[in-house]
Amino acid sequence: MALGLGLKRGQDVMLGDAGRTRLILEDILEENKVQVVVFVDEEKSSFLITDECSVEVVPDVRVSLGTTSREGIVRVLFEAPRSIKILRGEIFRSDLLEESAEVGNVTNR
Repeated sequence: MALGLGLKRGQDVMLGDAGRTRLILEDILEENKVQVVVFVDEEKSSFLITDECSVEVVPDVRVSLGTTSREGIVRVLFEAPRSIKILRGEIFRSDLLEESAEVGNVTNR
């Protein structure tokens, strides 16, 4: 079963636990085509994603395009094993801030 996320141009998704892999929706070319950029350990790859087929952007993670939900928002579908975390970038960064605050509280005691 695929995970579907509605994304706007410039929004990102983190793949995996360590945050080493970042997918950014670079451009919406047409209603059924988007350009995404994937950074793995600072190495950049670019993919054209359509609604016709899925693309393996990193091992075991395939991405395809779902239906356009609203103007400027596309539905990106992720197929991956349950063991691979897929988080919106803002949620990943929020979790990191919470974890660092908790570590700071433990250290300051």
